[in-house]
Amino acid sequence: MKKLKWVKQTSEIELLDIPSLSGLSNDDFKEYVNEHLLFIDHHEILRDKATSHPIATNKEQVDILINELLKIKGAMR
Repeated sequence: MKKLKWVKQTSEIELLDIPSLSGLSNDDFKEYVNEHLLFIDHHEILRDKATSHPIATNKEQVDILINELLKIKGAMR
């Protein structure tokens, strides 16, 4: 792996607590994801809405993210 450049950022964010998140209907959770978790910027970079940090820069990285989320899904009850 080539040398990575890490950026430190401090910010105050608002988020849902676990009971509130657990109480969301599937439709409300989908809206939460679309409205509060992820967005694609004008450079087509997938970013986190809370901090704007990049998550994936191309479709292959999104595929990797999806596969990792599927592994996480398998580990949950």
